[in-house]
Amino acid sequence: MLVLLVRNIPKRIKLKLRSSLLVTLLFILPLLNACDEKINTANTTAFSAATATVSINNRKATNPVLRWLKGIPCHQPCWEGITPGRTTATEALELLRKNPSMKDVEKSNSSGRGEVNWKWVADDGFSKGYATFDVSRQTQIIQEIYPGFPGLEEKLSDLIEAFGEPDYVFAEVVYREQVSGNLKKASNYSISFLYLVQGMLFKSYLPNRGDFNPNLSLKNPVFFASTEGNLPAALQGITPNKIPWQGFKGFDFYCQDKDYCTDVEQRYPSPTPK
Repeated sequence: MLVLLVRNIPKRIKLKLRSSLLVTLLFILPLLNACDEKINTANTTAFSAATATVSINNRKATNPVLRWLKGIPCHQPCWEGITPGRTTATEALELLRKNPSMKDVEKSNSSGRGEVNWKWVADDGFSKGYATFDVSRQTQIIQEIYPGFPGLEEKLSDLIEAFGEPDYVFAEVVYREQVSGNLKKASNYSISFLYLVQGMLFKSYLPNRGDFNPNLSLKNPVFFASTEGNLPAALQGITPNKIPWQGFKGFDFYCQDKDYCTDVEQRYPSPTPK
């Protein structure tokens, strides 16, 4: 019956109907394509972000320089199977010689301090690391580990994301005899971040007091036996500046002792320290 009705419609009206239908299709089709493109773009963006996150996590899990951030193969203060305060120098020597990322692993001692030394295969041995032990003790237990990671460029924000906020901050003014990178031949500023539970210490050097921010580039860590009374050798001389972490308060907030926090140029009349 519908077919009959359509056949009975005058030719002039049929032409108008066809024209209206064509205009409607021309209007709707671009809208449908635009919606499809938005959906595809959204899906692509979401997929790309997820892929990037997985890629970063995989890189940290497999890269020998970064995998410790994922607790692989052990959690801090353990590093590559070596735990300060537990592992002996002989055990550390054996572990590192079996590690394909290291080469030229040797044990040495001088002036009462022993070291297990190694070079990184990643940069043809240019970067070197070492672990210290007391040669006067028969046990020769590893005390501190200085990995010497090649090309480590982690930021303070990355560290906080992986391990939470540090326990303490140590700040002091340091004087450089020559220009090095962004550090000037003058007073510069050192900030150390201490994680007691993990037994980790990180340092960052600033050319200006106001450069204390989440994007600070961190130097190679030190792993040490994690106890409240034990501090790595690098910090034992500046204990007056042991300030609990209280957020990004700035260098001057964490550096308050005048013996450690006054610019060298202000303490000495000559341009260089005596």
